[in-house]
Amino acid sequence: MTGAAESSSTGWRRGSVVTPIDQLAEHLLAVGSHHARIAVRDAGVGDGLVQLDAAIHAGGAIEMVAKAAIAEFEPLLLSSGSINKGELLDALAALKDVGIRATRMLRTIDASVAVDMVGRIHPSCAVQAKAASQVLDVRNAAVHMGTVDPGHLAAAVGAMAAYINAILDAQSLDPELFWQEEASEARRLQEARSRRLKRIAEYRIGIAKQVFDLKVETWGEEHREGYIQGLERVRPTFDETLDVDCPACGRSAVLGWTADIEVERDSDGDYYAAVGGMDFEGLRCPVCDLSLDADEAQATGFDGTWVPSPPEVDFYPDWLDEVIDQTDTEAES
Repeated sequence: MTGAAESSSTGWRRGSVVTPIDQLAEHLLAVGSHHARIAVRDAGVGDGLVQLDAAIHAGGAIEMVAKAAIAEFEPLLLSSGSINKGELLDALAALKDVGIRATRMLRTIDASVAVDMVGRIHPSCAVQAKAASQVLDVRNAAVHMGTVDPGHLAAAVGAMAAYINAILDAQSLDPELFWQEEASEARRLQEARSRRLKRIAEYRIGIAKQVFDLKVETWGEEHREGYIQGLERVRPTFDETLDVDCPACGRSAVLGWTADIEVERDSDGDYYAAVGGMDFEGLRCPVCDLSLDADEAQATGFDGTWVPSPPEVDFYPDWLDEVIDQTDTEAES
């Protein structure tokens, strides 16, 4: 999360290569591709140290590709709160003459923050945030404790492929160019992950259906529908919901999202709450108690993408009423 922009010319240094600052997104994407391809290639190697490196590369790929998507949208969003925005502006927007030398390391947002931010820029990527978090957990274990579990690594690399391909799709980028010689293996890992999640979801659906059928048999026919309708009225608690047919019992279930609330301060020092995004939580059915997490619901065919409605902005501030009243009074006199 720290990088030096120190070179004999304005740009982003990688060894002997200096990338122009206006190509920061391409630079980050290229580095992400490098990390991702190594992770795919080495995840199945039996040597423990090679797998440790693969875990670190997988996490690096998530961070670089997420930051590339942010840089494409607005490079200044990469700045953490610990440095002056003007300093980052100088470095990223090339406001200084050729020959600048960075006087300090640039501090950027953490990988987890980058993942959240990408979800706000590209809502279709938000549903893969859990996959990205899974990869970062494996990376952190490798970086901070030198540990890696082969099973967890294999799952993480499949999750890495799913998350990165979601970003590439959102930006209309060719995955073949990104993955290069590892394209078929990355696709295989992602498909294997999807099949595993679908099997888990189908198992949960089957169990919920069996339990529901047994429960219904204990209800008398005369009161059965009334019981079911009563259960349907007990809606799961989410900030936003969408009614869907339950894949287990066929009754009314919901897809649920929780709001990512951020409390900030305005220029006057007053606090206000802002909704930073909506996190997909999965499917819940109050009738048969089926519960699918976000990944399982997606694998079953439910789309967890939350596209926010256009914000309701008040372009008619209170002070304007006073001006209009004063103008009317002056006109009447």
